[in-house]
Amino acid sequence: MRTSPEVQVSRSPLFGSLGRALRIAALATRQPSGGPSAEEILERAYTRRRFLRESALATVGLTVGTWACRSEPGPPATAPPSASRSSAGSPASPRIAVVGAGVAGLNAAYKLQQAGLTARIFEGSDRIGGRMFTATDLLGDGLTTELGGEFIDSTHEEMLALMTEFGLERLDTQAPEAAALKPETYFINRRHYTQAQAVRAFVPLAKRILEDYDSLGDVVDYKTEGGGSAFDRQSIAEYLDGHGVTGWMRELLDAAYVTEYGLDTGEQSALNFLFLIGTGDLADRRAFSLLGESDERYKVRGGNQRIVDELAKRVEPQIQRRHRLEALRSREQGFTLTFQRDGGAVDEDADVVILAIPFTLLREVKMELDLPAVKKKAIQELGYGANAKVLVGFRNRPWQAQGFSGDTYTDEAFQLAWDNSFLQQGPAGGLTLYSGGKAALAVGEGTAEAVAERLMTGVERAYPGATAMRNGKVARFHWPTFPWTKGSYSCYKPGQWTTIAGAEGEPVGDLFFAGEHCSYDFQGYMNGGAQSGADAAKAVMARLSMPKAARLRFSSRLAAAAV
Repeated sequence: MRTSPEVQVSRSPLFGSLGRALRIAALATRQPSGGPSAEEILERAYTRRRFLRESALATVGLTVGTWACRSEPGPPATAPPSASRSSAGSPASPRIAVVGAGVAGLNAAYKLQQAGLTARIFEGSDRIGGRMFTATDLLGDGLTTELGGEFIDSTHEEMLALMTEFGLERLDTQAPEAAALKPETYFINRRHYTQAQAVRAFVPLAKRILEDYDSLGDVVDYKTEGGGSAFDRQSIAEYLDGHGVTGWMRELLDAAYVTEYGLDTGEQSALNFLFLIGTGDLADRRAFSLLGESDERYKVRGGNQRIVDELAKRVEPQIQRRHRLEALRSREQGFTLTFQRDGGAVDEDADVVILAIPFTLLREVKMELDLPAVKKKAIQELGYGANAKVLVGFRNRPWQAQGFSGDTYTDEAFQLAWDNSFLQQGPAGGLTLYSGGKAALAVGEGTAEAVAERLMTGVERAYPGATAMRNGKVARFHWPTFPWTKGSYSCYKPGQWTTIAGAEGEPVGDLFFAGEHCSYDFQGYMNGGAQSGADAAKAVMARLSMPKAARLRFSSRLAAAAV
């Protein structure tokens, strides 16, 4: 089941900022006569953000203590009655295979280990971590740079719990040091726009869009249409055209959604848009507290990959690298997995399997087992974004000298930028130039330096003098062509909310699924991967607790149907 969440998080602080602006405009349309205007609501939100930022240092001890109490791991989960705490070689131990050593697969194996169950982890590449991928000294001495997932929201409880458990320090992008900088800018048609201007531009549209949102049911997924079919069949571009959205606001929305989801607005379901604008009950008093929240505010000091590295340390003896899954077939009892490894193919048998790889890769695996039609459709058709990062190094941070944080939405070729060096020590700086859709595909052509020079033309317009401050370091990470993902993260195309949503993570007998694409609330986020791994582990433990006869009956039917 997929529901519209109360708090719609974002993959960058800037998208969270835009979401707040649009929700403020929506809230203003629902005020009674004489109620606060959009400008007054915006000022309340900024006042709250300033208070939180300025009081952060004074309360840091309390904050750390609160999180320690909240996130401290409890006792290990109880092993299911049918599982033995003996070694993996014992006949009493279920043979569990986890395919994929990203955060989902590693967290699943770790949670199973805590319950006394050993899972073998098969990773196709020669590294662990999947889309959590940190580089060191790439753009400047001592700087860490994220090639993949970067920001962790204050609501990402599984990620925050892992950080606390492993003793990892957070970088807070809303720290007091940011108070003197303009938190975001929208650079459209070669001029800077503020969040306040975005609010005013959106107010005339908000009432009509909220009426559409209010017509939706509480649940929209493949089981429950929830009044969403007509909107789902539309693309965001068609929806905005129908509402007459033009001018700089249209340019801003196009740039925001193509970078946030990775596909052009003509390739995304309009429900992606409605679920952002309609977040929460805007007539409720709680909306005021939500407006000041800062989404996607945390990073790990030293790099987000430290989380997956810590997980891997705890399950390292169970990891087999350079094992690429080629085939999966069901047997009367369990499964046989065929892997391609150095030296040829090898078969491995398992009683339980957790598939923790993107559907972009799973759709290339030969599957000899009977799956529900909706699961087959999800595997074969689920949309994936095409996002790319061009990473540019600087001798200093010229955008800060001009009073900006560096967070920029634009109609320039680079689409979205942020300061990836913020709060890191030393003078060197770095910008992440982030693109999606057709623009991201173009980023994959030519050399990294040639692409950087092309994109820096727009950066120079936004922040004059930036080009002269380059230190000569540049890198590119192109997720659409990266062989172990073939895309960035899942994104619903037109029609997929009501025909696929909710099916991605549903287990089929002793076959389980994990990864960001399987998360209802955090699809596309690191937390979605981590949480889905934990959920898959819990589901496996529950499954192993079933009477053995019931499990065998289902496995036999699955194998017979695949013949």
